Amino acid sequence: MAALDTISGFVTAPGAAFTAVTFSNGTGTIRNFNQGNAYLVTLWTQGNTSAGYTRVLSPRLHDNVNGITVRWDAATAAGNTLVTSAPTVFTQWQQPLVAQDTLAFSILGSAVAGDIINFSALIYYDYLVGSVGNFIGEKELDARAKNMTTLIISNTGGTTGAWSAGVALSAATFGTLKANTNYALVGYSYSETAPGNCASFAIQGVDTGNLFIGMPAVKEYSITSEWFTRLGRAMASDIANPFPIIPVINSANAGGTLVYNLNNENANTTLISLQLVELS
Repeated sequence: MAALDTISGFVTAPGAAFTAVTFSNGTGTIRNFNQGNAYLVTLWTQGNTSAGYTRVLSPRLHDNVNGITVRWDAATAAGNTLVTSAPTVFTQWQQPLVAQDTLAFSILGSAVAGDIINFSALIYYDYLVGSVGNFIGEKELDARAKNMTTLIISNTGGTTGAWSAGVALSAATFGTLKANTNYALVGYSYSETAPGNCASFAIQGVDTGNLFIGMPAVKEYSITSEWFTRLGRAMASDIANPFPIIPVINSANAGGTLVYNLNNENANTTLISLQLVELS
């Protein structure tokens, strides 16, 4: 079955030399898939009080010296997290990956004391044994869509660069789901009590194959409102047939489907509004 997974990590006060990340979810080792392909779909980094670079290296990719090096800017006054690889996300080619290869992630910054810089990378697998996720493409979404609804999840992030505790969909601050009904997660929006301190969100449950599916904490609603539908279009070799990358969650699993956030060193509570489409 197809799978989406998220690798996340952080460095505290990275300096002028690239520093290896501490992983907060997963490791740099690509899962052992034996059918189809796997791709680095996109990665993003949370800009903090200064600019810097995130680097991905492997001798199995282009090279093991510069590899994929992307720059991120300091967070803006509005608290935007900077998506470092937007051109990679929205093109029709993604970086192929090698089963069990280990990617080395590192971050360079300006060594501001105490600043935690988080990154996340989204990995797609055509087929991953043991992970039974539920995904559809945009054509199927259009054919089955009935109604739009939202769930608003409140979550308090930590101050150590680690993922927060999960909050179940059934514990949403606002919103309810119909019993035994499938919903497509097409996008999201969010707000923070302390803008600029959340780097990522993730959803995890039986319908995601129990893998973290990451979402960048960016304020650009044009990106987040169609996050998964736009990823499907970006990955399609035929634009008329977008990739089946939209997660589908059944309401019967709402109690065990959890939403997480990834925060920097500052205390912060987020409200993430998940945009769901009821499916026939």
